[in-house]
This record gives sequence, C-alpha cells and structure tokens, in this order.
Amino acid sequence: MNKVSLSTFCRENGLVRDEVKEWLIENGYLVDIYHATEQGKNIGISTAMTKDGKSYLVYNGQAQDILREGFVKVQDESGQECAAFPRLRLKEFVILDTETTGLRGDDEVVELGIIDSKGDILYQSLFRPQKQIHYAASKVNGLFNKDLIDEPLFKDEWENIKNAIGSRIIIGHNISFDKTMIMQTLARYDMNDNEAKLIFKNCRDSMVIARQHLSAENYRLETLCRTLGIVDEQKHRACDDCLMVLRLLEAIEQRI
Repeated sequence: MNKVSLSTFCRENGLVRDEVKEWLIENGYLVDIYHATEQGKNIGISTAMTKDGKSYLVYNGQAQDILREGFVKVQDESGQECAAFPRLRLKEFVILDTETTGLRGDDEVVELGIIDSKGDILYQSLFRPQKQIHYAASKVNGLFNKDLIDEPLFKDEWENIKNAIGSRIIIGHNISFDKTMIMQTLARYDMNDNEAKLIFKNCRDSMVIARQHLSAENYRLETLCRTLGIVDEQKHRACDDCLMVLRLLEAIEQRI
C-alpha cells in the first residue's frame, strides 16, 4: 500500500486530524505532529518534505491498519456514549456562536451564545463594546451601541463563559472566526489568552464536517440549511445560530 499523509488519511476516512494526532501521541507513536517515535517508525510512520522544505508525516499500510483498528475502534466505542451523534462520533460538546462589532483586527464580541447537544441554552449574554459597531454588522445582527449601554463588559463575564463550556469540545460554524474574536476581545482588556487557547484546543468546525459529508453550492450556514430543508429562520443572533448548527449536525447525522 502506498504511503499517504495524515491529512489525506483523515480526509478519506472522515476523521479529525487533531484527534488522530493526539491519539498517536498518547499511545507513543509520535513525539509531536512532525516527529515519529521509534515505535511509530517501526509500524511505518515516517517524515517527508514538501517542495518548500516543510516536513509532514506519512503512513504506510501497516500504520493505517493500526489507526483503523486502534483509533477508529476507540472512537466508535466512545461515540456510543452520545447516542444522538454516533456516526459523526460527537460527544460531550457545546455549540458556540458570537456576534461582533465587525470583522477587523480590532473588533470585539458583542454577544455570545452556548447551547448543549440537546439544544438547551447554557449561556447567553450581550456585551457593552468599547468601540463603535460597524454599520454592516448592525445591519446583519440588529445590534447597536445605544442598545448595549447597560450590558456587562466581556471581561466581567469571562468566568461564566468558561464555566458554561467546562471541559467539553466546542463546535461552531467557521469556529476559527469566533475563536479569533474572543482572543481579540480578551486582548482588548489585557487579559491572559492562555485559557482561551486551552478551551479551543479541540474545537470542531461544523463547516469542515459539512464538507466531509455534503456537496453544496457553498458551505455558509444558511446555504447548507436551505439545501437540507432546515426551514428555521436564521436571525443572526448567537443562540439562534447555535440552534441552526445543531439542526445541521442532526441532518448530516441522519444522511450518513
């Protein structure tokens, strides 16, 4: 069997690269994402180079079989703990969404919502921003500075946000945007972002999940929901969008 990269193996088998990487490290096959241990080398994990000199890991047939018999089996067994999403192997997760003052490097979060896998709201709050909300953002989410004067500052709600998430995996649509905006908002208040980095370490993107299982005109949330016949009106508010992501995941789970 020809060697394949970790990314290719994960894509072909519908797996999450970071989860596979962590399993390989925990079981002694990797030192880190670019370096195999002797144990890893013995089963056919090795390093290759791209044209620009960057290293990446490749796997031969024996290594791929071990991954299928080891990681995939473990994931299948653990996935049974979440009866609602066994095919997607999703368990112990929350869905998170933010609304922001805009899309730039100095913008910040003005609303954050978190729900669980049953659709129950775990956290929802508006925040008083320290800058003007861009007109284009207000046009989408309906939020204006004058309406947020009496709302708390993001920094004063950070502990409550962390508690709502707990140790669960975060899922969101284009979750890297929400992560970036939360990091920017923490930086605005000179808060340490190490906690945020840890919280988002194992996040999952519903856009990536959709790409693995669906063919669509584009992978925007509203397009996917329309394609799948999810008729809930998307209001571009945090908890409403969280519920749309949950409906999307449910629809994908039923189709695969």
